Amino acid sequence: MTNSIKTAIIACSTLLVLSACTQRVSNSEQRQQASNPASEYCIEQGGTTQMFEEAGKQVGYCNLPDGRMVDQWELYYREVGGQGES
Repeated sequence: MTNSIKTAIIACSTLLVLSACTQRVSNSEQRQQASNPASEYCIEQGGTTQMFEEAGKQVGYCNLPDGRMVDQWELYYREVGGQGES
């Protein structure tokens, strides 16, 4: 094989590997951006989210700036009424 063919094969292989890595990052970012509306509302109110496992299920809580910690969905439905939920 000539050097130019070897170089082309190596370049194509490298691009293929890098494109696969890029796809994984993109999927991860999409999952992070697709958070639930209750979490987004908590953050908009200046709170931080925290996840716990209760009875074998993941439950999200919102730590509000005033020190209260409330279930994210309870806060969302109480204050927003679920508007904008598909």
